Parts: sequence; structure tokens; C-alpha cells
Amino acid sequence: MDDREEIGRYSQEEIEEAARQSVERLRPNEGEWDAYPEWSTRDFDDLVESYVESQRAKYQKTRAYRELEDKSVIWDRVGVDACDALEEILNTGSREEDVHRFLAEHPEFLVQILGGGHGRFQLSKVALGNQFVADFLIAEASSIGMEWCLVEIEKPNLPLERKDGSFRHELNHAIDQVRDWRTWIGNNRDYARRPKDQGGLGLVGIDSGSPGLVIGGRRHDYSARFNEFRRQTARDQRILVHCYDWLLDTGRINKSGRLGGDLSHIELNAAEGQ
Repeated sequence: MDDREEIGRYSQEEIEEAARQSVERLRPNEGEWDAYPEWSTRDFDDLVESYVESQRAKYQKTRAYRELEDKSVIWDRVGVDACDALEEILNTGSREEDVHRFLAEHPEFLVQILGGGHGRFQLSKVALGNQFVADFLIAEASSIGMEWCLVEIEKPNLPLERKDGSFRHELNHAIDQVRDWRTWIGNNRDYARRPKDQGGLGLVGIDSGSPGLVIGGRRHDYSARFNEFRRQTARDQRILVHCYDWLLDTGRINKSGRLGGDLSHIELNAAEGQ
């Protein structure tokens, strides 16, 4: 039987437990440790967790390759014409719906900011129960499994900060949206991860700790005060706030892995007003 079909019969938790038990059976009992002077119980604990992690990653990637195959995106194909088209949309003050349609039709723009080299995926307008609809969910398959990012977009021509220095309702709403999605995922994790052919959403490996990304406004509207807010939001909530110019520039230089880089170097990127 196809390994991909077989693995789809089990939940991630069942795979993890089976992996744990398979190694635990080899754990020396109290009277046997003297025969392994180079080992400690902590060493064995680390061995168990390492094996569980490897099987978790294998499970998640195997399921993703099967269930998200039609959402797979080649991320290093951002063309000049597509960049020009996005810039035109941004410069003409298009509606949020126009931007969303473009990004849905050109998924390479969002997945390029991820860093995983084992596969990348994009889902548009994902219904989270009857309460929420996520603009985009993007994911990468890496050595540790599937890593997700929750993306909310706003209008490109609407500054997220008012002239008096206060933040617009749309910004606070966007951040609250990401937080609400996380809460929903945490409360409905089994349903969110369950394969679609078993009545779930098929979002393998997703969890409530996934980072968020809010894209809105243009670079010239980002003040020093606003950048400080962005740093704090990234640091405290793992929600990045970026302008559309950041996304466009990333496409023009085709620099993959910007999301991970921004999370690792928050202060540098925010200070540059990216």
C-alpha cells in the first residue's frame, strides 16, 4: 500500500505516541544502566524526543504532499511582468479585493517570504468554522515538518497610522483577526488538522502558535513611532506588520526566506522601515 495512503489513516498524535513507544521499549531499566556508562537518562530522553520529532516531520510532510498538492507553489519564479503588475495595482489605489485576487493568482509573491526548501503552499479564503475566513494561509515543509503563517491583508492606499499618530481601526482589527484565528485553531486543532476526506480542513501540523503577517499601507506612511509599534508587535505577539512595498521589493530581488529573517532580526528590519 502507498505510504502516503497509510499515513493518512492516523492522527499526528497517534504517530507521535507510536514513535515514542517504539524507542521507550529500548530504555534500560534501573539495573541495566551500569552497562552503558557513556549514557545518562537525559541522553536517552533526548534520543526519544529526537526520534519523535523526526517521525512528526515525516508524517506532516507526507500528508502535505498528498493533501495539499494542488496548493503547492514554485516560489522562485517571481517574474518582472508580475512585479510590474502588482506595482500598478498598488499605485492606482486599488481595492483590497483587487490585491487579494492578484495574490491568489500569483501565489509566488507570498510564499517567497518563507524559507523551507521541501515545498511551499498557499491557501486563499480559508473558512475557519462559521466564524472566520483567513485571507491567506501559507506554509512551508522543512526539516521539522510543516510551518504555517497566517496572513491578513489591508488596503494598499490606506495608511495604518493617522496623521495625529494614532493607529487606525483597520490595523487593530487586522491584528485582532490573526489572534482570533489562532484562538480558533487552538480550540479546534483536531478538526483543523484532520484530513479533508475525514471531514477536516487538512491543515496538517497547524497550531495556535503559528506566526502572523499583516500587510497594509505603503512605506512612506510608516513613521518611526509606527516602526516601534511594529517591533513590539513582532516581539510580543509574533505578528509582523509590513507594507506592500516590502512584498514588492522581495519579489523584485526574489529573496526567499524573508519571513524567517524578519522574525530573527525584528529590530533591524523595522528600523529600516521595510
